[in-house]
Amino acid sequence: MERRISPVIKICVAGFFLVLVAAFVIENLESHPCGGVSCRMISQANQRNLTLQCVLWSQSHRGRWPPNIATVFASADKHHYSARVLVNPYSGHTPLQIPPADRHNAQWIEAHLKGHCDYVYAGRGLRGESPQKLAGVIVFYGRPRNDRHRAGCNVAWGNVRARWFRKSQLPAVFAKNNVARRKAGFPPLIFGPNMPPP
Repeated sequence: MERRISPVIKICVAGFFLVLVAAFVIENLESHPCGGVSCRMISQANQRNLTLQCVLWSQSHRGRWPPNIATVFASADKHHYSARVLVNPYSGHTPLQIPPADRHNAQWIEAHLKGHCDYVYAGRGLRGESPQKLAGVIVFYGRPRNDRHRAGCNVAWGNVRARWFRKSQLPAVFAKNNVARRKAGFPPLIFGPNMPPP
């Protein structure tokens, strides 16, 4: 004779597993570097904010884009951007501690930026006050992560758009970007395994 499991027992077992799952989720959210918010989304927002600052900078420099990321950050209003905008929270890198007197000193920031910036700036030499003219041109990208869970990086274009790609997708993304760069009269970006700065 087949024994039937009591509905009460089923409910207790299901409740036990729900408690275990909830405890696991809470523990991981508390230890998560982004506080439960997607680090990819934070990184995308960082790159969009930096790109927007480049557009603003170019509009007051006859369409020329900033020469480096330090100039981009130094030109931003200190009340709108902190050094956290230069760091992907998942990387574990700490934001650069900038003395108040050097907040707009691009040379000081450039000299101390190593280890405090997770994004590569690819806008040097670009021209174009209108973001739509650079819609297909990559201006920022993150250094791809090699861990087994999230190998890839965010990429930002000159029209203030950003998206995350798997590392396997990046060669095609950069090839398409180089077509747009050549059409606009800019040199191509060289894609390599370690994503070196252009």
